[in-house]
Amino acid sequence: MKAYALVSLLLLFSHHAYSAQKSISQCIEQYGENNDECLADVNDTSEAALNKAYEAKLKEIASFDYTRWWLGSQEQKDRMLATYKQNQKEWLQYRNSYCELVSTQAMGTHVFGEAMLGCVLNMNTLRIDQINKIRL
Repeated sequence: MKAYALVSLLLLFSHHAYSAQKSISQCIEQYGENNDECLADVNDTSEAALNKAYEAKLKEIASFDYTRWWLGSQEQKDRMLATYKQNQKEWLQYRNSYCELVSTQAMGTHVFGEAMLGCVLNMNTLRIDQINKIRL
């Protein structure tokens, strides 16, 4: 039942669900109910990848030569940088709220942590893809 609930929650997310489910399943298989440390490592790896993508794009925007844009200005570049930072803050709030929403059915059960983590992993993967699609 635990695996079924987790898989059904993970299937809410596109093709990225397989990777997240595999990581979580490996922790469950290897450590059983004592998987907190393993799951924390999976979460840390995902968060580090997200932060790396965010920081790389932030650096790219900050160092971009705005004169390459048609009628570009420093003001446009500054606005893009500020908007990117604000967008990431709002996206993190959205991710957390969304994952809480889709994990609601697992609240109060022993699979809530895995369900919430599966959502966060999938959302982080999607966000990294979104960040990488920002073109200057």
